[in-house]
Parts: sequence; structure tokens; C-alpha cells
Amino acid sequence: MKKYDRLLSKELVPSIDKIKQTIGNDFSLFWDDIWNYIKDAYEINPELMFYGKKYGWCYRFRKSLRTLCTIFPETGSFTILITLGKKEIDKLDFENLSEYTKDIFNNTPQLHDGS
Repeated sequence: MKKYDRLLSKELVPSIDKIKQTIGNDFSLFWDDIWNYIKDAYEINPELMFYGKKYGWCYRFRKSLRTLCTIFPETGSFTILITLGKKEIDKLDFENLSEYTKDIFNNTPQLHDGS
């Protein structure tokens, strides 16, 4: 898995233009599609936040104090961290997941989700 450079300086708060410049034209359309889908489907606005010196700046989508996902802009790409609680995991249709996704899911440690 390739590691991408993130926006790691807490002092340099990135504008949306800087973020789109960082992820590049190849991924800006994907960014916009995902961004608009989340905002429309869940009726939530993202919050720009500094996730720490290791992960840098990101946009977090939260509703009722529960995080749906966090999007980390990177040089030439972006990463989405999707938060699944026990209820969401129980509803997940594993049969329709790709083998790659199943492998990631099965080999990722589950953390306590606060409920």
C-alpha cells in the first residue's frame, strides 16, 4: 500500500482550494461526488479539523455526536475512514463485498465505538 503525504502542519489551515490542489485534478471529481453524496444523504456538514501531527488535516462528517466518516486529503489522493458501529456491522452484507474489502475488514482490529 502506497503512503501519501498529508497536510501535517497545524499552523497552516488549508482552504478547500488548497485541499483540491493537494489531491489533484484526477481525484477532485471523486472528492466532490463523495462530499456531495454524504452532505445530501445524511444532511450533515463536515467540520475541518486537525487530526494530529501523524494524520494532519481532515474533514469529519458527524451527526448526533457520531462520526460517519473522516476524509483525509493527501498528495495525489485522499483516504476515507468509515466508522462502523456494532449496529452497522450487523447490517453489513458481506456476500457483496469484494475479497479485497473482506480481507481488510477481517484483518482490521475493531475498536470500542463508545456505545
